[in-house]
Amino acid sequence: MFSNVVAGVLGGLACCGLVACAGAPQSQPVETVTVTRAATDAEVQRLDTERQTLAEEQAAQEQQATSLDTRESAVAEKERLAQLSTIPGTGIFLVGPEILPGTYRATPSSGCYWERLQGTSGEFHDLIANGNEDGPVVVTISPSDVAFSTSRCGEWNRLS
Repeated sequence: MFSNVVAGVLGGLACCGLVACAGAPQSQPVETVTVTRAATDAEVQRLDTERQTLAEEQAAQEQQATSLDTRESAVAEKERLAQLSTIPGTGIFLVGPEILPGTYRATPSSGCYWERLQGTSGEFHDLIANGNEDGPVVVTISPSDVAFSTSRCGEWNRLS
């Protein structure tokens, strides 16, 4: 039965000139027709709503990105200040580029030597103040100090 239906459909198409049949006269070439339809008002409305939703989502993402950039800048600044507010241990540290002026505390066990310096020549006249401490020590580094030298004191943390 199925083969009869197929044969009938093909025969009908052949009569219309859409399918060539053996022994059947050839018809004119088939024209290709493109059919377009206008979008309905409902479809236009749906597409406009989707475009608006996408635009709102993109604006929200851009706002979130801006917010994240602002927060990242604030965190980076706090990290930089925290780094400048800690003297990591032994060495000579420049006031301004490497450490902030202020009051610092260290808690060494013994033999902590520190110097506030007005220069880095290594000459005695560069020395503003110094100490050789056993136990906790507090030192105020002035904005006018050029450098701070520390040895065997461990980490210094800025109090203010």
